[in-house]
Amino acid sequence: MLKIHYTVRTTSVVMVNVSDKLLPRFYLRILNSIYWAFFGSSMAIFALQFIYRYLAISMNPLIQTFYSWKILFWLLIPVLNGITWALLGICLCGPTKEATEYLRSYVLEDFKEEIDKFDYLGGPMYMITENGAFKPYFNTLSTISYMSVTVSISFAVIIFCGSKCYLIISDLNKITTSSTRCQAMQSQLFYALVVQTLIPTLLLHFPVSIMFGFVLTDHGLGIYSSIISITISFYPAIDPLPNFFIISPYRRAAFRCVNRNYLENSISQAPPNSKNTVSPIAIHYSYRSSVVVLISTSDKPFSRYILLILDSFYWGFFGSSLAIFGVHFIYRYLVISGNTLLKTFQSWKMILWLLIPVVIGFMWALTGIFLCGPTDEFTEFMRKPVREVFNEDIEEFEYLGAFMYEISSTDKSFIIYWGPIAGMIIMSVTVVISFIVIVVCGFKCYLRIKILTKNSSTTSSRSQALQSQLFNALVIQTMIPVLLLHIPVTLKFMFAIFDSGLGEYCFIMSMTIALYPAIDPLPNFFIISPYRKAALGILKFRKRQTKRQNGTMNSLQRTSLSIPRKT
Repeated sequence: MLKIHYTVRTTSVVMVNVSDKLLPRFYLRILNSIYWAFFGSSMAIFALQFIYRYLAISMNPLIQTFYSWKILFWLLIPVLNGITWALLGICLCGPTKEATEYLRSYVLEDFKEEIDKFDYLGGPMYMITENGAFKPYFNTLSTISYMSVTVSISFAVIIFCGSKCYLIISDLNKITTSSTRCQAMQSQLFYALVVQTLIPTLLLHFPVSIMFGFVLTDHGLGIYSSIISITISFYPAIDPLPNFFIISPYRRAAFRCVNRNYLENSISQAPPNSKNTVSPIAIHYSYRSSVVVLISTSDKPFSRYILLILDSFYWGFFGSSLAIFGVHFIYRYLVISGNTLLKTFQSWKMILWLLIPVVIGFMWALTGIFLCGPTDEFTEFMRKPVREVFNEDIEEFEYLGAFMYEISSTDKSFIIYWGPIAGMIIMSVTVVISFIVIVVCGFKCYLRIKILTKNSSTTSSRSQALQSQLFNALVIQTMIPVLLLHIPVTLKFMFAIFDSGLGEYCFIMSMTIALYPAIDPLPNFFIISPYRKAALGILKFRKRQTKRQNGTMNSLQRTSLSIPRKT
């Protein structure tokens, strides 16, 4: 890895391993500062991009400055900010003897290498001495303060200009007399803007802010700060994708080749008179103020009623899984805190805990069937968008969903559907309670582990390291269901509430639900050292076994070549 982000307690550094590099330390330090410069410059570029978007869509007179020599002033902003980040790194955050000695034991423990094999920029912001005195390091503090201000300004500009663009596009859609196709294009451009706002925020602003926040509170993230290196690498590859998947002309062009290859393969392999359609079992979709889970009936052997029941089961299992996460984290907290309620998991009362996901699952299933079933109004409302997106009539699908309200085309009055709204409230309450339980119990587990680590002065460093690994695994396993389940369903509901359904892009939720069972156990294998060593040991054994087999084959070939042939 070229750059390693690393934080310990109040210390934050970006390290470069010098043992496998051809350049001397001084040049590696210069390259490290350039890395800082590009990151700082990118923060300014994001802000400029959104300022330009806002000026263009609002027709502000300042837009003319982008079409004359004055554009140089705009372009100078990221250049100057990048140079400032680089100079702060070189001049104020170079390696010091005190920081090197402080990092030595941590780097040896986490990377199994001496600190002398690394060159770094960064350092401690402050330290608390043995007698409890506060010792600040103003060079590092001033550098991180400037960087934090840059990140905050960039984030504020993105949110402000993005919100302004949304309001202007909404007003244009209300007053415009243009065609439906033109309005749809404006809506797609807005959604692309929203996603391209979220991408730098989630991949750059949030990780850096979280890292600085943990360091300021004396809780460095350790080796897991390297996640920032991964998110920074992901950004250039992910950022242009929204245009290809959201804006219809780009999407059609991108998928044209894929569809052509698919059709060629399906036609060549399919039997005569067969349909070349294969649909997933459940399609998440949202339009305007509605959310729906569709099931295609054309390729299913079941009747519509059975498919409706299966759809409700799908809802039930999702609701049940949210309850399981809550019970899971409650159990973890009770174990680590030694709470007397833990005994309820070791007697017949455990049945009561197990009933919680079952009851929640049945509640979601019944909500889908009785409150969110198909209606004539809902079917007619969904007919046109389903036809445009899936190129099929709504009668080709069975669905469960919530059509919360619609705005009358005559007097602009609200027509409210209370049954689906009640269903949405029930599901939203479940999601919120599950999220709160996960966060509260996860945070309490963190506090308990921290207290145990501080008080266990007689415990070996190996035991403390294992406790730290268990906590880090807990943090990641807290984030996984939140990112893959809670946040997607929350966003889906929120956009629908504000009459801005996400359309066919709700299919991402189907992907995250499918990914969760595969991803959830991985933190244990990669973070907790006994699991990691066992997993890597299997891989090394297979590698040695393959080499041994290859060596045996080579020796047999050499032997066969050396045997003289009879003539």
